[in-house]
Amino acid sequence: MAHDITRMAVPGFSEYAHHIYDLDSAISFRDAVADFDHGSVAIGISRLPFKCPAAPYEVAFLLDDYFSRKGSRGNIQINFYTPEPNPVPSVGPEIGDKVLKLLGSRGINYIPRMKLKEVRKENLVFESGDTMDYDLLFSVPPHAAPEPVVKAGMTDSTGWVPVNVKNLETKFPGVFAIGDVASIPTPKGYVPYLPKAGVFAHGQAKVVANNIAKTIVGNGKTKEWGGDGACFLETGHGKSAFMEGKFLEEPKPLIDFREPSSMWHVQKVAFEKYWMRHWF
Repeated sequence: MAHDITRMAVPGFSEYAHHIYDLDSAISFRDAVADFDHGSVAIGISRLPFKCPAAPYEVAFLLDDYFSRKGSRGNIQINFYTPEPNPVPSVGPEIGDKVLKLLGSRGINYIPRMKLKEVRKENLVFESGDTMDYDLLFSVPPHAAPEPVVKAGMTDSTGWVPVNVKNLETKFPGVFAIGDVASIPTPKGYVPYLPKAGVFAHGQAKVVANNIAKTIVGNGKTKEWGGDGACFLETGHGKSAFMEGKFLEEPKPLIDFREPSSMWHVQKVAFEKYWMRHWF
């Protein structure tokens, strides 16, 4: 795994919260949703950072879709809490506002700047002292770098592994870190550090593999990673949005947002099928 999920960092999380970050938990959440037909659903993010910034928002949209098709949406309230100041802050406030409007159009209540302190059987307690009742809870668990990486002295004050942004080399010569475990500052970005997303890991892996191969064989061109990335945002009802950009661009990131459509959904499904066939 690229990271550990430390559920015990939030008291009560392992007892009462559902998540989808391992197979057994995902199946348990599926079963809980199938049996749910009325009440309050809380969806949220317990700690930053976490992998795939869009994932919990997609959960909210997909639950709205599922309950709507099931005919029970009118009996269900969906609340979304997060320590973030706005939705998917890594892509900037303008795109965040678009996602916020999408949430509102689906009747999903969005409550930002709420850091989870404790999970109780029927309510959440936040560091602000506020509480939120729930009947069904989905939450992104706290993430942390793997213990061997920490014990090896590779992490810094962020809890993750600092790297040279161009070639992903750590402070140990010839040792590289890519993907979720890496800590990459974004001085001109919308958030202090690059979000943890599979598309970045993919691009970084190609650069590192190329440069290691060049070192071994003694020829070829050295490559640098440029911070490019793209992501689909599943919005349910047969539609997806699409975001792409240059996250390390100066003087600020250049990020484009394509409104939800059935075309992007079809492309998302096709991409997933290609990825599974090509790599697995």
